[in-house]
Amino acid sequence: MVHDMDDLPAGLSGVDEVVTGHSRRYVQREEDGVLWLNPGGCGRGRLRQEITFAAVEADDGRYRVEKHVVPQAAAIAGGMISRMRAAAGTPAPGNGRDF
Repeated sequence: MVHDMDDLPAGLSGVDEVVTGHSRRYVQREEDGVLWLNPGGCGRGRLRQEITFAAVEADDGRYRVEKHVVPQAAAIAGGMISRMRAAAGTPAPGNGRDF
């Protein structure tokens, strides 16, 4: 797991999945038996991007990935981001902003 694809070590081998972030754009692909996943971003949408997150289940070396899209208006007006954080046990940032 790395924040940015540029942070991946050279000659990466022996991994089953790579999870990245930074771009806030959802990416899910399998390449040479490796799952590449960027779950997107759950904060306020930037440049009209989707608000997305991924639910991943691992079972016996196999992965099931489900993309979730949150309507921006519902996420902001309805406080859905705070509810998602609470359900996941993730505290809200101290400055009161959603990321």
